[in-house]
Amino acid sequence: MRLLRVELGSVAKTMSSFKEELARLNTVVGNLTKKFEDIEVRLNVLETSNRDRTTSVPDDQQLSDLVTQLRVELNDREQEGLQNDIEIAGLDEKNGENPTHLVLSLATKLGYELEERDIVSAERIGSRRAYAASGERPRPRPIVVRMVRRAVRDAMIRAARVRRGTDSAGVMEGEPRRVYVNERLTPTNRNLFFKTREECRRAGWKHVWTRNGRIFTRKSDVTEIRRVRAISDLNKFFGTCNI
Repeated sequence: MRLLRVELGSVAKTMSSFKEELARLNTVVGNLTKKFEDIEVRLNVLETSNRDRTTSVPDDQQLSDLVTQLRVELNDREQEGLQNDIEIAGLDEKNGENPTHLVLSLATKLGYELEERDIVSAERIGSRRAYAASGERPRPRPIVVRMVRRAVRDAMIRAARVRRGTDSAGVMEGEPRRVYVNERLTPTNRNLFFKTREECRRAGWKHVWTRNGRIFTRKSDVTEIRRVRAISDLNKFFGTCNI
């Protein structure tokens, strides 16, 4: 009987130890749970803070870059709308003229068989220029021609490049003028092309040209070809653009 009491006492003592250990473990688990909860709260705060930073109002440079990017994309879309167009400069302007017939005559001189059905429209653009005070005749307004297909436009431009230096003799009466046939550019690209030519001339770069409405430049025959999409590219290639 006494032995039984001793064993029961030992069991009770062991159970008490288990209870104490269980209580301690519960405390530890509770502390760990609180720590995990604290960590989760901090992570949520950090994630929220990061989202706030990425969606907050951008700084001046970010805004400037975004505006430039949007302008470039808008200009690219506008240029795509001119993919069938050419611009002819140098043909004297006369009252009662027929621009379509002038274009056909020029194509014949360039050795390209262009037909009237290949032309959607042909017209002078811009305000008519007045004579200078010196009496010198004004530069004629360019003729913008829209072809039925881009392939026709490209063929006309290729013919003009093969016969680079062609003048208006045989195309129309009057003193011959040098005639230029180029793809039509948006006002933005036309201005950018002008500035690119000026910067290339100033820096001694050899080549600047357009292809499919895009502007390219090259320092020499062996250097890399660079595309110019905005004034920022000129600043990058040549330093600060002074034009």
